[in-house]
Formats: sequence, structure tokens, C-alpha cells
Amino acid sequence: MMKHRNQSQIATSCYVGTLRKEMSNVEKTNSEFPVENQQAVIDQFQKQLQKLEKQLQFEKDRNYALNTLIDIAEEQGIRIRKKSGVKR
Repeated sequence: MMKHRNQSQIATSCYVGTLRKEMSNVEKTNSEFPVENQQAVIDQFQKQLQKLEKQLQFEKDRNYALNTLIDIAEEQGIRIRKKSGVKR
């Protein structure tokens, strides 16, 4: 059975994948650059990490807002979400 993921889970998954790639880049970078440049690389990664954290929070907030909007619409009788289960 295929598990469906919401936007927040997808964003988190992408975020974690990106961090893993960046960390592997840091390990490679440490051996390629002299000590003076390592701090600049670390600073660059920290800025990128902050940017990604902001994007993740934005997507979490957006997902929450859209789900709330759908919940309110369904309370008013507007059917938006698909029914789960097998069609016959």
C-alpha cells in the first residue's frame, strides 16, 4: 500500500536530503581548502541552512493554512477532499 505524504512531510524530507548533501560537501570541502577558507565555507553553509529553515517554516505554515481552509469549507458543506476507500 502506498503511503501518502502531506506537503509538510515532503518539505521536511527535501530539507533533510539537502542537509545531508551539504554535510557531505562540507566533508569534501574540508580537505580541499586551507583553514582560512574553511570558515568562509562554514559561514556560507550556515546562511544556506537559515534560508532553508525559513523556507521549511513557510511551507509548514502554508500547509497548515490550506488544511484549515479546506476544513472550514467542508464544515460549510463543500466537499473538497477525496473519500478514502475502494471505488465500486
